[in-house]
Amino acid sequence: MTRNGGDLDIDSEEGASIAYGLEGVIGRKLVEAQDLKRENFISVQRLGSLLAKNVQKSPKKSAEKVSKKRAL
Repeated sequence: MTRNGGDLDIDSEEGASIAYGLEGVIGRKLVEAQDLKRENFISVQRLGSLLAKNVQKSPKKSAEKVSKKRAL
């Protein structure tokens, strides 16, 4: 962590699982197709930045339905 400036490296699959899990909890889509790049999911800081950016966008009705399906 010290070497990374306090950031914690995570496995990209773990990062994606966290993001999709949060979608189910929040009830809206947080990860867009253009976000599905490995580098967005490899550290806590990068994942947090991506989610913070996307949560500020207004939710789309179709995206909410997708999130509910992913949670199941």
